[in-house]
Amino acid sequence: MITAPELVEFVEAEYPAEAKAAALEGVVVLEILVDKTGATVDVQVVTSAGNGFDEAALAAARRFVWRPGTKNGKPIGMRVTYEYKFTLAEAAPEPDEPPIDDVPAGAGVIRGVVKERGTRVPLGAVGVAAVPSGRRAAPAATTPPRPRRRSPMPKASSS
Repeated sequence: MITAPELVEFVEAEYPAEAKAAALEGVVVLEILVDKTGATVDVQVVTSAGNGFDEAALAAARRFVWRPGTKNGKPIGMRVTYEYKFTLAEAAPEPDEPPIDDVPAGAGVIRGVVKERGTRVPLGAVGVAAVPSGRRAAPAATTPPRPRRRSPMPKASSS
């Protein structure tokens, strides 16, 4: 029985500055030789994306650490095909500034964007008041509820 290597330490590639400035994205397909200890010993570009993506993907992949592949339970060296995808993060919308009038004296104000777990879709502006122990603070802001998207219900067919 043969098992493929498993990536255990991923290294984030540096996004090429010129590609980022031009809002370019790309996918570099690599062939990686993983030795029987799990070290990356050779990396070759199979499909180039150009624009600096190849060099960035190669530099990152050379530092990957793997759980080696096995044959009959014994570690072996193997070649792995790996797609390194470069995508630009969606810029979060600027949050509305929550009022800070209701924050007690001596409290701090933290501003940020709350994102939905899993989708990372911004939910709205949030204000947090940090107050000394034993004191209560009025909310500095209220995040409006976000309507949930619902998948359409299948229509019943008549027979």
